[in-house]
Amino acid sequence: MRDRSLETGYRHFLLYVTGLVLIGTALELAFTEHTEGFVQLIPFVLIGAGLLATGAAIARESCRTMLALRAVTSLMGIGALYGIYEHVRHNLIFELEIRPMATFGDVFWEALFGASPFLAPGVLGLAALLAAAATYRHPMLKRR
Repeated sequence: MRDRSLETGYRHFLLYVTGLVLIGTALELAFTEHTEGFVQLIPFVLIGAGLLATGAAIARESCRTMLALRAVTSLMGIGALYGIYEHVRHNLIFELEIRPMATFGDVFWEALFGASPFLAPGVLGLAALLAAAATYRHPMLKRR
Protein backbone atom coordinates (compact mmCIF):
# COMPACT_ATOMS: atom_id res chain seq x y z
CA MET A 1 0.00 0.00 0.00
CA ARG A 2 2.84 2.37 0.83
CA ASP A 3 4.44 1.82 -2.59
CA ARG A 4 1.20 2.77 -4.32
CA SER A 5 0.97 5.95 -2.26
CA LEU A 6 4.58 6.84 -3.02
CA GLU A 7 4.04 6.18 -6.72
CA THR A 8 0.93 8.39 -6.72
CA GLY A 9 2.93 11.10 -4.98
CA TYR A 10 5.61 10.96 -7.68
CA ARG A 11 3.00 11.11 -10.42
CA HIS A 12 1.31 14.11 -8.82
CA PHE A 13 4.69 15.80 -8.36
CA LEU A 14 5.39 15.40 -12.09
CA LEU A 15 1.97 16.78 -12.95
CA TYR A 16 2.35 19.79 -10.62
CA VAL A 17 5.78 20.56 -12.09
CA THR A 18 4.22 20.25 -15.56
CA GLY A 19 1.60 22.81 -14.58
CA LEU A 20 4.24 25.20 -13.23
CA VAL A 21 6.35 24.86 -16.38
CA LEU A 22 3.29 25.54 -18.54
CA ILE A 23 2.26 28.59 -16.50
CA GLY A 24 5.84 29.93 -16.57
CA THR A 25 6.04 29.40 -20.32
CA ALA A 26 2.74 31.21 -20.87
CA LEU A 27 3.95 34.14 -18.78
CA GLU A 28 7.25 34.32 -20.65
CA LEU A 29 5.46 34.25 -24.00
CA ALA A 30 3.08 36.98 -22.86
CA PHE A 31 5.91 39.17 -21.50
CA THR A 32 7.87 38.85 -24.75
CA GLU A 33 4.72 39.69 -26.74
CA HIS A 34 4.71 36.39 -28.60
CA THR A 35 1.37 37.26 -30.19
CA GLU A 36 2.13 38.36 -33.76
CA GLY A 37 -0.13 36.27 -35.94
CA PHE A 38 -1.71 32.86 -35.76
CA VAL A 39 1.50 30.82 -35.58
CA GLN A 40 2.67 32.64 -32.46
CA LEU A 41 -0.64 31.89 -30.73
CA ILE A 42 -0.26 28.12 -31.17
CA PRO A 43 1.84 27.73 -27.99
CA PHE A 44 -0.88 29.48 -25.96
CA VAL A 45 -3.49 27.03 -27.25
CA LEU A 46 -1.21 24.08 -26.48
CA ILE A 47 -0.46 25.45 -23.02
CA GLY A 48 -4.17 25.90 -22.31
CA ALA A 49 -4.91 22.34 -23.44
CA GLY A 50 -1.96 21.08 -21.40
CA LEU A 51 -3.15 22.85 -18.26
CA LEU A 52 -6.68 21.49 -18.68
CA ALA A 53 -5.47 17.94 -19.27
CA THR A 54 -2.97 18.12 -16.40
CA GLY A 55 -5.59 19.52 -14.04
CA ALA A 56 -8.06 16.81 -15.04
CA ALA A 57 -5.43 14.11 -14.49
CA ILE A 58 -4.70 15.47 -11.00
CA ALA A 59 -8.36 15.93 -10.06
CA ARG A 60 -9.58 12.58 -11.31
CA GLU A 61 -7.29 9.73 -12.18
CA SER A 62 -9.09 7.60 -14.72
CA CYS A 63 -8.27 5.81 -17.93
CA ARG A 64 -9.99 8.57 -19.88
CA THR A 65 -8.07 11.44 -18.26
CA MET A 66 -4.75 9.63 -18.61
CA LEU A 67 -5.37 8.92 -22.30
CA ALA A 68 -6.45 12.53 -22.84
CA LEU A 69 -3.27 13.71 -21.13
CA ARG A 70 -1.20 11.48 -23.40
CA ALA A 71 -2.97 12.84 -26.48
CA VAL A 72 -2.40 16.44 -25.40
CA THR A 73 1.27 15.77 -24.58
CA SER A 74 1.70 14.32 -28.07
CA LEU A 75 0.30 17.53 -29.55
CA MET A 76 2.55 19.60 -27.27
CA GLY A 77 5.58 17.62 -28.43
CA ILE A 78 4.68 18.15 -32.07
CA GLY A 79 4.10 21.84 -31.32
CA ALA A 80 7.53 22.09 -29.68
CA LEU A 81 9.21 20.54 -32.73
CA TYR A 82 7.30 22.91 -35.01
CA GLY A 83 8.35 25.85 -32.81
CA ILE A 84 12.00 24.84 -33.04
CA TYR A 85 11.66 24.64 -36.82
CA GLU A 86 10.01 28.08 -36.96
CA HIS A 87 12.65 29.70 -34.75
CA VAL A 88 15.54 28.30 -36.78
CA ARG A 89 13.80 29.21 -40.06
CA HIS A 90 13.23 32.82 -38.99
CA ASN A 91 16.80 33.16 -37.76
CA LEU A 92 18.11 31.67 -41.00
CA ILE A 93 16.04 34.09 -43.09
CA PHE A 94 17.32 36.99 -41.02
CA GLU A 95 20.95 35.90 -41.31
CA LEU A 96 20.62 35.48 -45.07
CA GLU A 97 19.04 38.94 -45.35
CA ILE A 98 21.89 40.67 -43.56
CA ARG A 99 24.53 38.54 -45.34
CA PRO A 100 23.09 37.99 -48.82
CA MET A 101 26.28 36.46 -50.25
CA ALA A 102 26.56 33.86 -47.47
CA THR A 103 25.75 30.22 -48.02
CA PHE A 104 23.50 28.09 -45.85
CA GLY A 105 26.54 26.53 -44.20
CA ASP A 106 27.97 29.96 -43.38
CA VAL A 107 24.91 31.10 -41.44
CA PHE A 108 23.58 27.83 -40.01
CA TRP A 109 25.27 28.14 -36.58
CA GLU A 110 24.28 31.80 -36.30
CA ALA A 111 20.70 30.79 -37.12
CA LEU A 112 20.66 28.30 -34.24
CA PHE A 113 21.63 30.93 -31.70
CA GLY A 114 19.98 34.02 -33.20
CA ALA A 115 17.30 36.34 -31.89
CA SER A 116 14.79 33.48 -31.65
CA PRO A 117 16.56 30.82 -29.59
CA PHE A 118 15.88 27.40 -31.06
CA LEU A 119 15.56 25.73 -27.66
CA ALA A 120 12.89 28.12 -26.36
CA PRO A 121 10.05 25.98 -27.76
CA GLY A 122 11.77 23.01 -26.18
CA VAL A 123 10.35 24.07 -22.84
CA LEU A 124 6.93 23.07 -24.15
CA GLY A 125 8.45 19.72 -25.10
CA LEU A 126 9.88 19.40 -21.59
CA ALA A 127 6.44 19.93 -20.10
CA ALA A 128 5.07 17.30 -22.46
CA LEU A 129 7.74 14.82 -21.36
CA LEU A 130 7.06 15.45 -17.69
CA ALA A 131 3.33 14.87 -18.14
CA ALA A 132 3.91 11.80 -20.29
CA ALA A 133 6.24 10.40 -17.62
CA ALA A 134 3.42 10.75 -15.10
CA THR A 135 1.30 8.42 -17.24
CA TYR A 136 4.01 5.81 -17.75
CA ARG A 137 2.75 2.43 -16.51
CA HIS A 138 -0.15 4.17 -14.81
CA PRO A 139 -2.41 1.68 -13.01
CA MET A 140 -5.49 3.14 -14.71
CA LEU A 141 -4.03 2.24 -18.12
CA LYS A 142 -3.37 -1.41 -17.36
CA ARG A 143 -5.46 -3.87 -19.31
CA ARG A 144 -7.81 -5.86 -17.17
